[in-house]
Amino acid sequence: MRSLITGLLAALILQGPSPEGFDAKVLRIVDGDTIVVRSDDGARLRIRLINIDTPESHYKGSGQEPWAGMATRRLMRLAPVGSRVRIRTPARPLDVYGRTLGLVSRGETNINLKLVREGLALPYLVYPAMDMAMEFADACAEARHEGLGVFSPGRPLPEESAQFRLRISGRSPYWWVGNLRTRRYGPPESFGRYLPEERILFESEEQAKAAGYEREEP
Repeated sequence: MRSLITGLLAALILQGPSPEGFDAKVLRIVDGDTIVVRSDDGARLRIRLINIDTPESHYKGSGQEPWAGMATRRLMRLAPVGSRVRIRTPARPLDVYGRTLGLVSRGETNINLKLVREGLALPYLVYPAMDMAMEFADACAEARHEGLGVFSPGRPLPEESAQFRLRISGRSPYWWVGNLRTRRYGPPESFGRYLPEERILFESEEQAKAAGYEREEP
């Protein structure tokens, strides 16, 4: 299990999106952060939107409704079936499930960032995060301040999707966690003490130190 987890984190490492990317046609919306496209060279690809995490619709028989449906429906409007999108991929473009990781844009709209700005997705940043990390962080903080989406005072999301997956699968946090703004970090069990707009994930304590982060005092 540990090797699978390490592989997943390694696959999610973002070293900045490709400056060129590729164009594609949207074939299907899977959920709030996954789409299926056909690239202009004919390849059918399952795209996992990077730097974000939306509520789970179906995870081991459980889901986070109505928030998962809200994110999915919004993504359907932002990238409707048949529309043309631009996809930029990180240096390591595939995750452990074989999905292509991508920053998806339609026209001038950065869809990944738009979902966070509207409170329908939370930042999910894995070191070394792409250089838009603070834009995602600020967008989430703004959505929280305005009470949008999962931050709605009348119907807030009770549990982040990352924590939801851990609980449903019976696992403990396995990433070291840093604060983007203070540049301090803590052990895996401190995950819940960091707001999603502050959080960056490290594969190990050594990686956090190498990135210039300092250990939080107990």
